[in-house]
Formats: sequence, structure tokens, C-alpha cells
Amino acid sequence: MPHTVSLALIASMFFTTGCSSFGSAPDEDRLKRYEGSAQFNQKERVFQNRRPRYLEETQAKATKFISFFFSRLFGHIDDHHPIAKLPEVKPDFDAFIKPSDELKAMWFGHSTVLLNFDGKLILVDPILSNSLGPFGFTVKRFQESLVKPEDLPKIDYVIITHDHYDHLDRDTMKEFAKRDTQIVTSLGVGSHLESWGSQQRA
Repeated sequence: MPHTVSLALIASMFFTTGCSSFGSAPDEDRLKRYEGSAQFNQKERVFQNRRPRYLEETQAKATKFISFFFSRLFGHIDDHHPIAKLPEVKPDFDAFIKPSDELKAMWFGHSTVLLNFDGKLILVDPILSNSLGPFGFTVKRFQESLVKPEDLPKIDYVIITHDHYDHLDRDTMKEFAKRDTQIVTSLGVGSHLESWGSQQRA
């Protein structure tokens, strides 16, 4: 019974709150741009994946995800956390931004990578807040991020590969919306970024 009540509360929050983490639905102009994509199936009115068996593969993974979700939600918390703090090193950005003939890379964990490519700083899928998902209590980091957006040197490009919560972080992108950083992303993510304050038309 407590589990049922918990799920009901989560579902209620999901459907009734105006949670900005969900981003924004595309407008008519953006929908027309979708239709121009080579991957858009005009007959079915959906995007067509290049891998024909992808749906079957993802359905098989979905059952594993559901099991993982319930274990995270109702399992013992000690089963999901490291037994000790993970090793970490404070980045030396001054050394990182120095000119070099070689590509430099700095990994912040999971999806987030900073690249120095020919003097240009490129940040990929920045996740710098301390929780993921639409609600702050859902998925928290094992330990706080060592770096906050304001700690970063001037970033030339931010690349967002797709809009999963572990690759697209609302709080981090709201900070980049205040800067003149060029954002490069896939078709469909732009409406989320604009709803979070970005002035770029993506």
C-alpha cells in the first residue's frame, strides 16, 4: 500500500506540476523543420530510426530499466552508493587552456567532457548540478560536482547530444543561456533550451 501511494504521488506531480525540467513542446515552425529531416517518416508522422530492430532492442532493455527503477525507488539505499567517497582531482583550467598541438580532454564523469581542440573549448553534455531528472529528489549524485558553471573558463561551444536527463541538465543550461556560448544540438532539443532562457534559435 505505501508503494502504491508513493507511485500515485509521483504520477500526480508528473502530470500536474508545471515542471520546467520537462522543457517545452515544439512550436509549429519547429515541427515543419522536423518534417524536412531525412529521418522523418511522412506517412507515419514520426521519426524513423535507421536501425530497424532498434524498437525491439529498446523494449528488451525497458524491462530491465523498470526493474532498476523500482530497485532505486524502494530498495536499500546502501545497495546503490559507493562505500567510500570516489577519488577526485580539482581541475587546473589555467593549464588546460594553454595552447597545444594536441587535443586535450578533461572528463567530469559519465557524459560530461571538456575538450580543447585547436584553442577552442568544447563542452559535451554538461551535467554540473547535483541531481538529475525533473525532481531534485529523484536521482542525486554520489557526491557533489567539483565544478560549477561559474568555475569554467570561457566555453566556445556546448554540444548536447540528446535530451535524456543524464545528458541535458536544465540548471546547467540555464546558466549557459546567460552567456554567448554557441550551443550545438540535435533536432528537437532547441525548444527545451529556449524555454530555459536561451536566445539562440536551435
